[in-house]
Amino acid sequence: MQTHQIANFKANEIIRKCVHC
Repeated sequence: MQTHQIANFKANEIIRKCVHC
């Protein structure tokens, strides 16, 4: 579950960066 949470956090960061772009 921890790995999944980390992956979700990474994806969220990428999405946020994309939105910021």
